[in-house]
Amino acid sequence: MPSAFIIDPDITSNKLATILLQADGWRVVSMTTAKNALTALAALDLDLIVTELVFDDSDGLELIAQLRATQATRHIPIMVVTAANEPGTEYRARAAGCIHYLRKPIDVATFASELTAALRSHP
Repeated sequence: MPSAFIIDPDITSNKLATILLQADGWRVVSMTTAKNALTALAALDLDLIVTELVFDDSDGLELIAQLRATQATRHIPIMVVTAANEPGTEYRARAAGCIHYLRKPIDVATFASELTAALRSHP
């Protein structure tokens, strides 16, 4: 059973992603703040991190950089699912270390399969 950690401050998006992945057989842990997520991630064994880039309390690109710099999380693939639509955001997210990038709103019919495919494509 694959496992994912979802970090999204939007409660509706967070719950939707959790429900879709659980229905597809994923084990899911979720949080709404980047700061709490950094602490929790150090103690978990996960297959994938799914994060938003837009937070009230921090910057999502900085979060990705911190995850890549931390021994406990540097090996975990990161996927971005975001409402951000500024030019260059996807490029910056990939440069920071994400393996896959989706814009919201997510497609409920394909979300879980996109995460599975992204995870499989990561060495």
